[in-house]
Amino acid sequence: MESAKFGKYLQKMRNAKDLTQSQLAESLHVSTSAVSKWERGICLPEVTKFENIAEILDVSLLELMRCGEVSENKVIIQASETVKDTIKISMTQTREKIIRAVLILLVVIVAFRGLRIGYMYALQPARIEYGESEVHSEEDIRKAINISRTDFQKMEGVKLLKLSYGGDENSRQQLRQINRHPGNDYADCIVIEAEFLPPLKLGGGWGSFLVYHWGYIVVQNSDGSWFLLTRGEG
Repeated sequence: MESAKFGKYLQKMRNAKDLTQSQLAESLHVSTSAVSKWERGICLPEVTKFENIAEILDVSLLELMRCGEVSENKVIIQASETVKDTIKISMTQTREKIIRAVLILLVVIVAFRGLRIGYMYALQPARIEYGESEVHSEEDIRKAINISRTDFQKMEGVKLLKLSYGGDENSRQQLRQINRHPGNDYADCIVIEAEFLPPLKLGGGWGSFLVYHWGYIVVQNSDGSWFLLTRGEG
């Protein structure tokens, strides 16, 4: 199909139906500029638009595709059905291409994620963030982080990503809650937040490729010594 020939035929049939370019564009859910380009022979409509155009202009699909050069009614009807089937097949093939593209994209994403996870396990060093505190000295925060890291190393196969100071308010709140229990009278508390990956050989309820966030509660006795009180998710 020649785009210039189709454009002249489209303009002729549109005028015959007393439709403006804007009205035709609105019926087809395209821009007026798109209809103008069709009629000027710059480009052809998408294959999925031909059936709608034929219905709006009140011509057969074959007449539209051949720009009016048809004769026998029976041939027109049969050929139009053939063209419809061809368009449906074309649309199906397009959907299949989209599905294949999506599947390929998913494979790429999974592969990239696998490489990223591999890098995180093998090469990415653990980050240590001491933060800023108006309550605790850097030395005390460092002690709490070292205590947490020592305990963390007991978990076989896990990959530590980050240890960081949990903040003044969080630490004060935890101290108040801990000291509410009978017999507890700790002098201070430091919360250390940990991020880590589970063992590659999963077991014991670990989730695959999840980043875990745990909190370490390190407390100080009245004699000034620090030790790990508890740890867990959250």
